[in-house]
This record gives sequence, C-alpha cells and structure tokens, in this order.
Amino acid sequence: MFINLINFLAPLGLKSNGNTWHRGVSRCMKPVFSQRYFRASPAFNCSVESIHPSEAHQKKLRDSWKHLDVRTEEEYSAGHAKDSICVPVMIKGKEGKLEENPLFLKDVCKVFKKDDKILVSCLKGPRAIKAIEKLRQAGFSQVLNVEGGFEKWKESALPVEK
Repeated sequence: MFINLINFLAPLGLKSNGNTWHRGVSRCMKPVFSQRYFRASPAFNCSVESIHPSEAHQKKLRDSWKHLDVRTEEEYSAGHAKDSICVPVMIKGKEGKLEENPLFLKDVCKVFKKDDKILVSCLKGPRAIKAIEKLRQAGFSQVLNVEGGFEKWKESALPVEK
C-alpha cells in the first residue's frame, strides 16, 4: 500500500521528509497523464504550464493566441518568432548586467488586455517563467510558456523573422 502511494505521489512533485508529505520544489514535473510540462515556482508557489513550440504555433494560427517575447531588444532584433511582440522582462542595467525591467507590466498592458490568450517565450525558458508569474499576479489568466523558448522554436523549424 505504501509503495503504491509513493508511485502515485512522486510524479505529482510530492516528496516525503519522513512521516509527512509536502509539495517539493522541483525543476520540472511531467504528469504521466499529460504531454504538458509544469514548472514549480518557489517564489510565488504556482505552476506554469508549458507547451511545445509546434503546439504554440498551432494555437497562434487556430485560436488567436498572441505571442509575447520577453528577451532583450538586442536578442529580439537578432531573430524572433513570426508575429511575436517584444516586451523585455529584464533589461541591461549598470555594468551591463541584466536586472528586472521596472516598466514590464506597464508596457505589457499597453499591448495586451488581461483577457488575451498569451504565449510567452524567452531564449530558453527562465525569463518567460518569471514574466508569467508577474503577469498572473497582475491578473492575466490565459498565459502559457513556450517550452524551450526561442531556441526550441528555431529547432522546430517554425516561422522566424528578423
């Protein structure tokens, strides 16, 4: 019975510290019943749903999802997913180091409505997760992460423009 409980709870990201079960902070959880990935966020204690770039592309074509690229403007201008909009979540600060963009939410609200369906990507994924957490806190509810970011988008041979 106990082994069956472990086999059931482990894929859900639950871990044991002896006698009690708690939600562990895992880098990536993949439920066996879904093709989608969920990343646990220790800062905001929420999961971010991720979809493969090819599925994201289909959502853009069929279901009118909009694409938000949160990389820096320099990265975006070097190449980006077709019809994506750039609003950097991080900007270059003093000494060229990346720091949070204090105008991120304000700039996003100029382009997107809170009820828009938004696909979010960055170069590989971490900045998109950060952006999604900020968007959710601000009341955006239909937000998905493009798994693997722009790198995986290119690898999947999906439309790119400069």
